[in-house]
Amino acid sequence: LKKDLEKEFLESKTWTWQYRTETSSMYNSADYGCLEDSNTKDSPQFIHIVDSNSRDMAVISPLIYRLVEIVGFEVQFQRIKANLLWPDPTVKGTNFYHRPHVDHGRDDAKTLIYYVNDSDGDTIIFKNRWDGTDPGDLIVDRRIKPKAGDAILFDSNIYHTSSSPTERIRSVINFIFWPSTFH
Repeated sequence: LKKDLEKEFLESKTWTWQYRTETSSMYNSADYGCLEDSNTKDSPQFIHIVDSNSRDMAVISPLIYRLVEIVGFEVQFQRIKANLLWPDPTVKGTNFYHRPHVDHGRDDAKTLIYYVNDSDGDTIIFKNRWDGTDPGDLIVDRRIKPKAGDAILFDSNIYHTSSSPTERIRSVINFIFWPSTFH
């Protein structure tokens, strides 16, 4: 599965990517859902919003089945999005990262980040949880180095971010979901 996904995301002629000028927009900055601090150095990226009525679902459905198995409940997706960052050789050191943000404010919302390929460009998870007010200084809880086939699961209202790779492309699939009310 992981080799198939890596090939689809990084070599396919049919998987289309859209260019974005930033990794996390400041669209909700007034409610502190997306922040900047002295370590923020954002960059452009490519995204692919997964369309549930397209071939996309056939490509990622094995991940969805595994996700449901892991969490132990049927899920309702808010969004499934693939991200692709290319190497930025101007980034020096590990203190810089993209805009810290939360994926959703619901208390029962979860985020799963699946790593499509091995890369540098860590995911940073902070200890701070969003509540609509200024979280103050963000405290790093952990850094995760992307490894193909690995995934991390956390509450969607916890601040997190990516960082720019310096050596190879970094691609992930980001799932935002909560327990389904339909059975």
